[in-house]
Amino acid sequence: MTDSSDTPKSSGIGSLSLKERQRQERLELILQATETALLEKGYHEMSLDEIAAQVGIAKATIYLHFSSKEELVISLLKRALEASLHDLEQVVMKPISARARMEQIVGLSCKGKKKEHGQLFFALITGTNLRKEVIEKQLSWGDYLKKVVTLISKVLEDGKSSGEINPAIPTELLQFTLMAFLSRPGMETPFEQQPEEYAKQVLEILFKGIGNPDQILNRN
Repeated sequence: MTDSSDTPKSSGIGSLSLKERQRQERLELILQATETALLEKGYHEMSLDEIAAQVGIAKATIYLHFSSKEELVISLLKRALEASLHDLEQVVMKPISARARMEQIVGLSCKGKKKEHGQLFFALITGTNLRKEVIEKQLSWGDYLKKVVTLISKVLEDGKSSGEINPAIPTELLQFTLMAFLSRPGMETPFEQQPEEYAKQVLEILFKGIGNPDQILNRN
């Protein structure tokens, strides 16, 4: 009964009937209210009555879109993953250097909605009765990770081709290293309010290492 396919999209909405536009707008409000409630209260404390009241609709109206609280949350997370993947694809396809794309990718991981989506997923798989197996199955979590790794690999391979990245380092190891900086759902970073600065420092480590260049010169 999930109505995730009804999630509003900017294209084509003008051609919808008034009734369908109202349905789309109502669905969007329900999802927004759910996201707010999850971030503020968590899954267990969040109630459909509260969400309905915030949207200004009857609780029964929510069931026109979703058969349960669990299905509503799964739909919200699915939308969040799709949005995150879209943002990543946009960066990967930019006609700029591999290093510049990597910096933007790292910046995305701790910025705005991307950060909130990570917090939502982390909180749900670690602190709710939504079984991890159910979440992974319904969200196609494995497929999502494969797509992310494929996109990251493209940037890394582009970097090797352009001479920005050492071609002798296995791409799999580079993937693992970069993903370690991206896979931080629900965690704070030293530059939480400065995602661009965080990204620059990460790239400094990835491209130059952590050794003190002065000491290296002195040894030589």
